[in-house]
Amino acid sequence: MSRRSRLLLGLGLVGLVLVAGPRTLAYAGAWPAYPLPPGYSVTSLYGPRIHPKTGLPSFHTGIDLGAAEGTPILSATGGRVSTVQVLHPMNGNAVFVVAPDGKRWCYLHMSRSDVKVGQTVSVGDQLGLVGRTGSATGPHLHLQVYDVDGDTIDPNTLYPAGL
Repeated sequence: MSRRSRLLLGLGLVGLVLVAGPRTLAYAGAWPAYPLPPGYSVTSLYGPRIHPKTGLPSFHTGIDLGAAEGTPILSATGGRVSTVQVLHPMNGNAVFVVAPDGKRWCYLHMSRSDVKVGQTVSVGDQLGLVGRTGSATGPHLHLQVYDVDGDTIDPNTLYPAGL
């Protein structure tokens, strides 16, 4: 366990920390869990960018995490599955989870989803698999988070060490 993890545990800020390599896999406490196992890369950040398909300036409302097709996608928070989309033209196969704090966590471009609307999920539960469905240039997870007012927020700000 890293010095930082021991410090956080000592301060009572985290209930359980699982450490594997350079990334913490799951937090069962103050912060959300990482939605993918180690080995992914951030391929597009939240905010202004040049759209990879159109070549035009756009605002990216989530973070893209590149990973091998079929990589398990894990729930970053506990909550209730509010939406499961199948082959949506933009989102592809997607799962939306409403957390107890009211934030809506959206996991897009899955090759398949493993949950149903109304299902209760816990931190770390498998929601589906990384894919390239919908409007995607390659296999990745597009992670998007909405606040209680329905505005997107940068998912990176919700993680103490970033994604």
